[in-house]
Amino acid sequence: MDLQGDPLGPGILPCHILYHFVPGDYPLAYPGEGRVKGEVWELPLESLMILDIYEGVHQGIYERRRVTVETPQGSLETWVYRATAQALEALKDKLRRVSGDDWHAWRREATSSPGPT
Repeated sequence: MDLQGDPLGPGILPCHILYHFVPGDYPLAYPGEGRVKGEVWELPLESLMILDIYEGVHQGIYERRRVTVETPQGSLETWVYRATAQALEALKDKLRRVSGDDWHAWRREATSSPGPT
């Protein structure tokens, strides 16, 4: 997917936790007692509309919400895609908590760890 946008840097989404959907292998953020680490991007409105389709907003998987994230430059109001309560309930048997609430660090660790011997 080619979205016209610019990365602004790291961001932390407070009051959210991160899950790994198995076997789909993608993350789902949901409100909770955690701090999800991620990236902040500046995107034109047209890209958000494309992302709404890609993220399954119309299917009730994710919802796009306006939130405040923490960045090295200070607080920033931005959009975030997070799982809906209905999706979390429907997928609860296929979700695993991501340690550290950091998808990229968790994936690096998971792919670099040796398998069972």
